[in-house]
Formats: sequence, structure tokens, C-alpha cells
Amino acid sequence: MFSGILAAVAAGLTAFFVAGHDLPISLAFAAVCFLGCQLLYGSHRRATRRPKDEEAPDEETKRLLRDAYRRLDGIEAARRQIHSAEFDQRLASVVAGAEKVIDLIVRDPADLRRARKFLTVYLEGAERIAKDYARTHAHAGSADLEHNFRTLLVDLENTCEEQYQKLLKHDVSDLELQIEVLSTRLRREGVT
Repeated sequence: MFSGILAAVAAGLTAFFVAGHDLPISLAFAAVCFLGCQLLYGSHRRATRRPKDEEAPDEETKRLLRDAYRRLDGIEAARRQIHSAEFDQRLASVVAGAEKVIDLIVRDPADLRRARKFLTVYLEGAERIAKDYARTHAHAGSADLEHNFRTLLVDLENTCEEQYQKLLKHDVSDLELQIEVLSTRLRREGVT
């Protein structure tokens, strides 16, 4: 975003001082330049993530969360190298879905046991393949490779959502169980 602003300022100043355009026209050049930068490169607000691991109960959980955020950063870096609006959107969706899962784990570290494979195997594979695709797609762009990558991204989006729903469902089940146990205990002790 900073580079888009910088390019817009440069375009506006060049139009005004060098080309001699009026102020409204120079501002229009600046606006179009900024818009072009945003459309071409996107608005990558979070270049690096700060792991929310300070609440993690142990070092292993902290390490897994840091690794997961590092993998998401790797996927984001690959996303910026792939110049396809569809793949940009799909990779952003994968990252957002994974962040939702990680946020649930941060709030309830007990979910880590159920999401360990997602954090280690799936995110590592997604990062590796996204980086490899970013490196090779410009040189060896084939329809089969593009189709396979698209299919993988759809599967990853679905997997992120399924993992999120499983963790939410488990949290609700835990809460229902706790309510039932406490209600039974209160009835047994004659409080209610």
C-alpha cells in the first residue's frame, strides 16, 4: 500500500510540475496510479503476522502456532508472486480460513490436539506447493498444472472450513456436556 501511495504522489507531482497539467488533472493521474497499483498488487495489509502465542500453555503449542503463522506468511508471499486474480482470491481465502482455525486454537489450546495435523501437514504442504507454483507457473504454464492447482486450492478452502466447523462443534459439545454435568450435580444435591 505504501508503494502505491508513493507511486501516486510521484505521478501526481510529475503531471503537475513536469507535464504542466492543472491540479485537478494531476490529482486524477495520482488517483488512477494508486488505483492501478491496488488492482495490480492488491492491498496486502498483513505482510507479517505476530503470533498470538503469549496465552499458549506450553512451549510446544507456542512453537506450533509460530510455525503455522510462518507458513501462512509463506503462502502470502507466494500469493503476491502469482498474477492471477482467481488464485489470489483463493489463496487469500485459504489464509483467512487457516487464521480462523488458529484463532480458535489460541482461544482454546485444547483444540490443538484435534488440529495438529491441519497445522503441521496441511499448512506445510499448502505453503510448499504455493511457493513451487509461484516459482514455476510463469515459465511452465500448462493447463493441467493450472487445473490441478485450482483443484488443490478449492480442496484447501473446504478443508479450512471443515476444520473450523469441527473445532466449533467440539467446543459446543464440550459446553453442552459441562452444562449437563453441572445441572445433574445441582439436582442431585437438591439445589434446584
